[in-house]
Amino acid sequence: MKINFDSQDQLQSRVFKGRDGKPDRNVFWQNGYMYNGGRFPVLVEIPLEEGQPAYPPGDYEIHPSSFQANKYNKMELNPFKVLLVPMKSNSIKAA
Repeated sequence: MKINFDSQDQLQSRVFKGRDGKPDRNVFWQNGYMYNGGRFPVLVEIPLEEGQPAYPPGDYEIHPSSFQANKYNKMELNPFKVLLVPMKSNSIKAA
């Protein structure tokens, strides 16, 4: 699956005020476009760790470490820890 960032897809952040004595929480993300086989790419938010720089423009794929097993032993993407790696050119060859 391809995720694309262009030069306009910059780091974004939001502060959630803490409740019941808990500290405020900073959330960071970068918008990108997911190519999942549909007619058009889909806008998605890719979570980033605090201090992690935004991904440079280009095409990326999801690293296997971003997947986990849920409580029913079904595979799912960890929505808080998504790691992307640059796509290798010609990584998918026609049969």
